[in-house]
Amino acid sequence: MDELRIYSRAISASEVAQLYAIESESPQTSIAKAVRLDHQSLKVGTNYQLQVSSDMNTWTNWGAPFTANAITNSQYVDVQNWSQFFRLQRQ
Repeated sequence: MDELRIYSRAISASEVAQLYAIESESPQTSIAKAVRLDHQSLKVGTNYQLQVSSDMNTWTNWGAPFTANAITNSQYVDVQNWSQFFRLQRQ
């Protein structure tokens, strides 16, 4: 026996089935590809936009623009395709 529960009342067969269903589900884990934006050298109060390109000629905005601030350290942005190029543009 590796788990034991004590209830203050008898639980119904339906409650037992619900507990079993909830706890027997395998935890779902997924691995995300991400780019880390390092904000240490950004100018505080300036707006920036992450952009992606597959050929370094045509650039597309990725995610929402953000404003650098004094307490921002770094953030991760999910990426679906590692063969893309990334750049950070001032807005």
